[in-house]
Amino acid sequence: PSPFSPRLAAPEWAIASLPHVPWDIARAVSEALFSITPEDDAAKAANYATWTAPQSYQGIHQMQRTLALVDENFKCIRSGDLCQTTVCPAGSVKKSCEEIAKGCEVTGLSCPEGYECLCKPCRKIVKSTNAENHTILRVLLIVVTICAFFAAFAFYYRVMHNKRLRMELLSLCEREILEQDLQELLEACIEGPSAGVVSTRASWESIVSSTCSVDDSEVVGQLSEVVFVFTDIQDSTPMSAADPVAMKHVQDVHDFVIRHQIALNNGYEMNTQGDSFELAFGNVQSAARFCLAVQLDLLQANWSKNVL
Repeated sequence: PSPFSPRLAAPEWAIASLPHVPWDIARAVSEALFSITPEDDAAKAANYATWTAPQSYQGIHQMQRTLALVDENFKCIRSGDLCQTTVCPAGSVKKSCEEIAKGCEVTGLSCPEGYECLCKPCRKIVKSTNAENHTILRVLLIVVTICAFFAAFAFYYRVMHNKRLRMELLSLCEREILEQDLQELLEACIEGPSAGVVSTRASWESIVSSTCSVDDSEVVGQLSEVVFVFTDIQDSTPMSAADPVAMKHVQDVHDFVIRHQIALNNGYEMNTQGDSFELAFGNVQSAARFCLAVQLDLLQANWSKNVL
């Protein structure tokens, strides 16, 4: 009933009638109290402002349930032990009953005589750093794992790149050597054997010695009007059985190179049997240039990885 009573809470003084009090008497008392104003002698003597009906007790009920003072039916369940009935807010935890009993003494607060006081019965919950440390460790582990993965990938890429460069360099060197061998073979077959012409590979030396001797060159000269050339893909039958798709690609490239060089060197395609060609040329020079050009074109052809 003070001038500063909260409107949504219960007044400082509460008055209620018991079940055996007649309704008319309770109503008469209520009307008498409601008629008192702050200027009345009764209000001044009792040091209050006025009497009024509260708006709602819902907030009070909720607070009582939160503090475990009442049950779901709003029956009082609070014991006389303050420690047992103390409820701490969120983010805090209740101290032990021994700490609560000595709370006022420890904090230096005084409790009036005849009262039972609670002095700082709760302490704030200190968040454990273990969870934060675990989170940091997990993040660091993820970062280290990612860095290690990229480092391994970069190392692998560099190794493969260097390997590919070495293979390309070796392939280039081999092509240059084979081109030189073919050129020497062409010169030896056209001009005859010469002491200054020496093949860089034993295999080509044997070919030159076996096909371009003095006697053979004389025979070739006699047959210079018509020269026959026969081609064939080595081991084509097992390759076709092992990988038909790759072999088809090989034969397509092979046939294109053969027919292209036939046209460039004035040759004539007499017959084909599978991957073998039977060709005719007007002179040895054209036939030899055809053979050299075919070998060079096949070296520089764009072969697929399955073929290589």
